[in-house]
Amino acid sequence: MTVQQHDDADSNETAALQALAHDTTARLVRAYRLQDQLEDVETLAAKRQTDTATEAYEQMATVYTREFPRVSTAAARQAGKSHMTALFKQDVIENDPTSSTTDVLGDRRWDGSGEQWTVKDSFVELCEQLEMTDQFADGMTEFFRLHGQNQSGWRAAAHRSHRIKTTRITGSESWGEKLASYFVTAVEHHDNRDWQEGHTVIQSWYRSIFQLTDVPTA
Repeated sequence: MTVQQHDDADSNETAALQALAHDTTARLVRAYRLQDQLEDVETLAAKRQTDTATEAYEQMATVYTREFPRVSTAAARQAGKSHMTALFKQDVIENDPTSSTTDVLGDRRWDGSGEQWTVKDSFVELCEQLEMTDQFADGMTEFFRLHGQNQSGWRAAAHRSHRIKTTRITGSESWGEKLASYFVTAVEHHDNRDWQEGHTVIQSWYRSIFQLTDVPTA
């Protein structure tokens, strides 16, 4: 291979990673937007029966297969669907018209025992599929509970959980620590309605993990 051919191959690989990062970001954002469309549907069962939910599950399942290329496709897809279910459960709790902020924060459906379902249950299922510590489930449940009610502590919970997730993806605790802050920054951009800035941060995170995991680009 000539030097020019080597450079061209590197350029093509970089372009492919960028395209994959862009598409994965678009799929993730699409899943969240579909979630938003179902906010007014009051029960989890009713949400899951819609075509909107079906598409949201499929988008998140695809995202997880790309995030976790070293996990079986079936397990990664199921993990993505568990994440989507947790998001739908979050909406049911937060949009209960009879609940105040205090009621929402103390709702046992976040992680209480004896409930028909909890948000944490879905994240525990996700962890089981990915062979990841349940501390991720604890962190994400706490992030969901605090962030939606604008409570302090959500950043720490978000950073902690995504350090665990990124470490699992990359196999490196140092990279897990370095890249965990991307999620917090993306959420802050979302909260400020800086949509494009948030998408740019997410794409940067995906480019980094795809490079570290040699995710297939074809």
